[in-house]
Amino acid sequence: MKNKISFVVFLIISIIAISLFFRFPQSLFSYDNFGFYMYLPNFFIYKNISLNDVTFLQKIVDQYHITQSMYQIQYLENGNSVIRFTMGIAILLSPFFFIAHFIALNFGFEPNGYSEPYHWMLHIGSAFYILLGYFILRKVLLKNFTDKISALILIIFYAGTNIFLFTSLGNPFPHVFAFILYLFVIYYTILWHHKPKLIYAILLGMSLGLLVITRISEAIAIIIPVLWGVYNKETLIRKWNLIRKQWQQVLLIIFCGLLVLLPQLIYWQYVTGKPLFFAYSDPSSSLELTRPRFAWVLFSYRKGWLLYSPLMILSLTGFILVYRNCRKYFYPTFIFFLVNLYLLASFTSLVSYGYRAFIQSYAVLIIPFGFTIKWLYNKNKTIKIIALMLFIIIAFVNIFQSWQIRTGVLHGRRMTKEYYWRIFLKNEFEPEDRELLLVQRFYDGNDIFKNEEDFNKKALFFNSFESPSGWKKYNYRPNPVSHGNFSFLLDSTVQYLNGLELPFKNLTQEHYAWIRPSLKVFPVNSVEDSDVRLVIGFTHNGKMYKYRAINLGLEKFQAKPNQWNTITWDYLTPEIISINDVLTVYVWHRGKGEAYIDEFRIDAFTLD
Repeated sequence: MKNKISFVVFLIISIIAISLFFRFPQSLFSYDNFGFYMYLPNFFIYKNISLNDVTFLQKIVDQYHITQSMYQIQYLENGNSVIRFTMGIAILLSPFFFIAHFIALNFGFEPNGYSEPYHWMLHIGSAFYILLGYFILRKVLLKNFTDKISALILIIFYAGTNIFLFTSLGNPFPHVFAFILYLFVIYYTILWHHKPKLIYAILLGMSLGLLVITRISEAIAIIIPVLWGVYNKETLIRKWNLIRKQWQQVLLIIFCGLLVLLPQLIYWQYVTGKPLFFAYSDPSSSLELTRPRFAWVLFSYRKGWLLYSPLMILSLTGFILVYRNCRKYFYPTFIFFLVNLYLLASFTSLVSYGYRAFIQSYAVLIIPFGFTIKWLYNKNKTIKIIALMLFIIIAFVNIFQSWQIRTGVLHGRRMTKEYYWRIFLKNEFEPEDRELLLVQRFYDGNDIFKNEEDFNKKALFFNSFESPSGWKKYNYRPNPVSHGNFSFLLDSTVQYLNGLELPFKNLTQEHYAWIRPSLKVFPVNSVEDSDVRLVIGFTHNGKMYKYRAINLGLEKFQAKPNQWNTITWDYLTPEIISINDVLTVYVWHRGKGEAYIDEFRIDAFTLD
């Protein structure tokens, strides 16, 4: 082996990463991972592709405590349910799933897709791909740098960035998998442009296809092979001539990419009736292309990429060196970076340590990163010593903060500037420190309001139905009445009863508030037949998010027919997309039976 140093470094990193990965295992079935994985047991064990009955899935969730809510699937009007996540990771992990299923069937484990063999084979499969990722990363580096420089880049990159967390202590789904697939795209792009071969074309197309059905937004990876080697008119003509000469292989790349995408398209067609399906229609987890938040994504204490992984600044400075010294790499890498940054800054959700959504782009950013390391390596001794000392400090902080994340000292979602510096380089926190975090949000659909005394109560809306008017005046009835002279009758003629529409900016100047709608309801004959629901949510560009339709017949309310029942609900405002978003509260009558409403009240609890 002529590249022994980088190979030894690869082995050391692999041993550290995998030993830590198995030393601190976490459930790879939980939350989003559940959505990426469930294709395999649903298809091959339960034979339930359309998910028109999710009873079996709920039993699995309850048995293994997988998720607080079934947000991983979306219910459709045709009676089916569609998995909101794409199947790329399920395809990659399928060999390990089948091994686990064989073990479960033959060695006395429950063959349900989630018992112990599946748990461990999922970890083994993830570890395999982490090793494969570092192996391909080394090969990509050796295409551009010497053995020593490649080894140095591997060490600095692993220890000094948040790739350490996600490949050693954290969750590899889906971003580490996408990072690995990006490395394959780059590697086979380099090989194919150097010497077009059929096998390179096939593997490049398959890598692109797998990448897209791992995360749909990674379709921007096409920028890499399309612009590879192009930096002026002459190279553009050369690239066009290559495409013309190798048009059959170009078509093969496209065909292989589409072939890999085909199972996903067939699944969507079978379940939804359409070959394309976009699950992220919720404004709270969608793209706002007109409102990118660059500073928030790059520098905020909440998720700031460069705050939590400052060493990645070397990639940004490296673009200058790439432009000066190896321009054929500049445009594909820099344009990809700009497009990727714009998309990430436009996404309304995804809060995590150091913004994990940058992880996959590291496969591209490692090239300018490496050019900066090479530049520093060739400087004088003084600059080398200063750079080494800075790297040691940054690497120590990075590894320590990764440990803080793993132990819960550093919070992945609720970080603030005050809390960050309070627990900086501390191995534990005091209970009062947690008060510096952003408000705790609940993801099971039930908000719990505990410290009402710390807030100021504001009356936003009250209707006791004392002034009959308009076409609905005929639904004002003098009997039964809870308060005053009239109540309001909900029957087959009235489906909606308006409540409140209030812009968030008129509600509070703080980041959140608690909303408490309440009303009196008198179901006639049957609570179930009345089916009255209290709806609350925020409206952004005509679409509601953090939508709640509270069934007044829920057991917790203990509502009874033919008498007045008091219904109260506490609602924590979501992370607002825009201060112009509108708080919307109303009553929805879904049933055929009659119900009377009285004393409809909406209060707010704010810190200002």
